[in-house]
Amino acid sequence: MIQHASRLTMVAFLFCALIHAFSLYLSRHAAVVISGTELARQLHREIQRDVEELVAQGNMRPHLGVVLVGDDPASHTYVKNKTRAASILEHINERAVCNAIAPEKDVDGFHIVNIGKLCLDQRSMVPATPAAVWEIIKRAGIETVGKNVLVAGRSKNVGMPIAMLLHTDRHHERPGGDATVTITHRCTPKERLKELTRLADIIIAAAGVKERAGFITPVPGGVGPMTVAMLMKNTVTAARNALMEVLKNECNQ
Repeated sequence: MIQHASRLTMVAFLFCALIHAFSLYLSRHAAVVISGTELARQLHREIQRDVEELVAQGNMRPHLGVVLVGDDPASHTYVKNKTRAASILEHINERAVCNAIAPEKDVDGFHIVNIGKLCLDQRSMVPATPAAVWEIIKRAGIETVGKNVLVAGRSKNVGMPIAMLLHTDRHHERPGGDATVTITHRCTPKERLKELTRLADIIIAAAGVKERAGFITPVPGGVGPMTVAMLMKNTVTAARNALMEVLKNECNQ
């Protein structure tokens, strides 16, 4: 697992407010706060049951390996609490390192194979933060089908995967949100951004507007805890997939 500054920046700023569901009624009322911490607790309990089931069947308990680069205090805090990210030193080719990890063990979902499968709507390891955003949307019961969604940010590890998850056909191998997604970034003209914001039903944005938002996630306690939970879920999924591969090979011998 390789963590870097882009995730730290995105989690800290891109998701200060996760979801804005605009409507005339909601604009006159206080926003509903979605507790990422509580949803993460629910998910952790589900993951724990999955792990105990694996162990009860005589399998090894899943383990997560971490590749930590540098002495940045933020990276050590992430590894300790699974809530912070580390920067990659300049002389290290991040993409080469990510691709050096076996795709089936890439619980961060950064390998080119996993990113490619994500773009093709196939089952794969989805990056933890985008997976956390999508999981919160689903568990909060927020309808995305046919909605206009605005995603602020185009990073390959956060913004782009979120857009892919939200726009995918819900009947595909990896069901998506069936939404119409627009991505904005630093080169999007301000007037155009305002126009897109007014047209959006759901906004995954950098700052909260509680008077107009239908749903927001607090910081801390929003996406961060769910990101950690999704990383653990990916770890268990990788363990299960590895077990299935072993059983398949044994049957073929």
